[in-house]
Order: sequence, then C-alpha cells, then structure tokens
Amino acid sequence: MASWEKRHIGRTDVQVTSLGLGTATMGGSRVRMSNDERLRLVNAAWDAGVRYVDTAPFYGLGAAERAVGDPLRDRPRDEWVLSTKVGRLLHPRRDNGGGSDGRLAPMPFEVKYDYSYDGIMRSIEHSYQRLGLARIDVLLVHDIGVYQHGKEVNAAHMTVLRDSGYRALEELKRSGEIGAFGLGVNEKEVLLDVLTWGDWDAFLLAGRYTLLEQGPLDDLLPKCVTRGTSIVVGGPLNSGILAGRDTWNYAAAPPDIVARDERDPRNMRCARRAVGRGGLAVSPGAPCRGCDHTWSALGRGVRGEPVAAPATHPVGLVGRPAGQGAAASRGADPVMRGSSRVRTRSLESRKRLSSLIPATAAGYSDSLDDARQP
Repeated sequence: MASWEKRHIGRTDVQVTSLGLGTATMGGSRVRMSNDERLRLVNAAWDAGVRYVDTAPFYGLGAAERAVGDPLRDRPRDEWVLSTKVGRLLHPRRDNGGGSDGRLAPMPFEVKYDYSYDGIMRSIEHSYQRLGLARIDVLLVHDIGVYQHGKEVNAAHMTVLRDSGYRALEELKRSGEIGAFGLGVNEKEVLLDVLTWGDWDAFLLAGRYTLLEQGPLDDLLPKCVTRGTSIVVGGPLNSGILAGRDTWNYAAAPPDIVARDERDPRNMRCARRAVGRGGLAVSPGAPCRGCDHTWSALGRGVRGEPVAAPATHPVGLVGRPAGQGAAASRGADPVMRGSSRVRTRSLESRKRLSSLIPATAAGYSDSLDDARQP
C-alpha cells in the first residue's frame, strides 16, 4: 500500500494525504453508478493509501454522502479526514421526474441554495445523518460565485454569506465541531473576493489549475501563500478534456479549448503519458518514448519522484494526476505557464512559490474513467 505524504490544511491541525478522493462522479448525477461500484471505489482508494475524502450534499443529491459514510464508518477515525460542503439544502421532490437541472437524480430531492447561518447549521446536521458519521473535519462553502449564479444573484448570496453564514463557520470551528473551513468552487475570482473580507483555511478550486490552465499562479496562489490558505486542486482533468474526451467544465468543450488541447498533439500526448505513469523518472535530455521530444526533470511528484515534462512543452505538469486523483501545489513544483499564448515563468520563482504554500492541496479527478477504476 502506498504511503502518501501528509500536509496541514492552512494553519490548522488538520492533516490530509497529498492525494485525495473526490466523489462528484460517484454521486451518479452524470453517470449512473451502483451502490456496489461506489463502495468498491472508496475501498480501492483506501487500499491505495488515500486518507482524504471530499464529498458534498449536491453530489448525487445525497447519494455520495451516503456512499462515503458506509465504508469509512468502521475505519479508525483518526486515520482519515473528511470534507463536505454547505450552501445547498436538499428538499423532497414530489414528482417522479428527474432533477430540474437535467442531471440524473439518484435521490428524490431538489436543491435550494442557502448560505445563511441557519442554512449552514441545518446543512451540517443533515450531512451527519446522510453520512452516518459523528465528525466532519473540513466544511467548504459550495459553488458560490458569478460562474454558478450570475452577477446579480451571486451578489445577494455573497451578502448573506458575509453577514450571516460566515459567523456559522467561525462558530463551528471555534467550538471544535470542525477543524477547518473554506470554499469549494470552479472559479478563482470568487476566491480573490472572499480573501478581502474573511480568513479561510482552504479553497478547493476545481478545473482552474490543470495542464491547460494555470491562471491562479498569477494572483490567487501568491495571495494564499501570504494568507496561509491551502489550495486543494480539484478536477485536474477538467471533466474529461485532459482524459481524451471532449468535455470541459462539465459540458462540451468550446472551440478555443479544443484548439488549445490539440495545438500540438504530440506535446499533449507526451504530457498525458507522463501523467499516466505518475510522473516519469527520467534523466534530462532523455528521449520521449513515442515521439522525438526530449525530457527535462522539472520538479517532484507527490511521492518525491521526479516529474518530467517535455523540454518544448507549453503547459505545466503539477504533481501527479493519476487513477484516483491528482496532486497538490506544495511539494509538486509548477514548472511552466500554459495558455493559448505560450508564456514561461522562471523555474526558480515557481519553486519559490511552491515551497511557500503553507499546506496541502490534495486533489482528485472527476473523470468517468477514474471513477470506474476497481
């Protein structure tokens, strides 16, 4: 069994493995999954040494939380860390149809957004019941931001969170009911916003720090370094575009993203080859197997192995996206800036940034292929 490095969440005492299991796909809202498949997935992650699991009420409208609690309940409680989310309350759905958002509905509930003090307190109590567990380690405010709600509606939600819900998070942490709190979102802008008025232990940022995108290196990560806020890298394959499919941000990939992915097919194949092997332990200048690129060892993966990238590659390999997940931003050096216009940053400055990030960023993949791993 693998032994993964453990890292602190922010400046708290909560420590998580540098590889975590995310359960968005496991909920079954995008792809049908049986209870047996869910159970086998959590147990496979455990057998692989993963001791950090992230879930949410929204994932399968409660199905993911139910599936996570059962296999973890009899495990030694101090050996694993669980994060779940608040911001959505689940209400019984009276009709027999699917979800109103077009997703599959494994459980007969509808979502109501509530970022208030009372909403957060109700949400965590409901999560205890679905999980069948008596402890939640990390609580993340889920999907607040313009990307999710639009500008006007989000402004109202943000006022409620700032003036009411944030007090609940502080109270839960102060009382010891949770060990850390933060946000779990798909956009960096809202994270930059909340840093101006709150103290946050961790941000789970999905899809924005991948082989295709490293925008947070320019603004968010330096601010998190200063504030002592951990970054959890979620969705490192961004719902499929980096796993050979045409989905990005949970929908069909737009032409500019497809073009970026295909601009130099050999390069992306090289990157995927390295990712699939968990980071290639190669000597600088060694030829790539399968094409005429040479490789440079530019950093360390989550197990300390060299992480290689093609010398001419325009995007960054960050840690080790792999079967059950992806790696973190501390101890796994970002090596290149990737965008539609290739820009680079000095390796020294990137290593400096990575070494300063004060805590873990365990990550996970929401790829269907990963979810189907036995």
